[in-house]
Amino acid sequence: MSEMAQFSKREYFRLAEESNDFELREEPVYEVVDDVEKEVDSLRRDPLRPRFEVGELCI
Repeated sequence: MSEMAQFSKREYFRLAEESNDFELREEPVYEVVDDVEKEVDSLRRDPLRPRFEVGELCI
């Protein structure tokens, strides 16, 4: 599963560079959740193994 995800990501980047038809950004996505522990457990079980960081939001 992880290899398929990496292949898809590489192909997507390659196509973005070739045709320049769409803008590709590899910026982080920030998500605010109520139950941090539950979200962390869910991300750790994800077969695609997404990268994530836990931080604090100061308002």
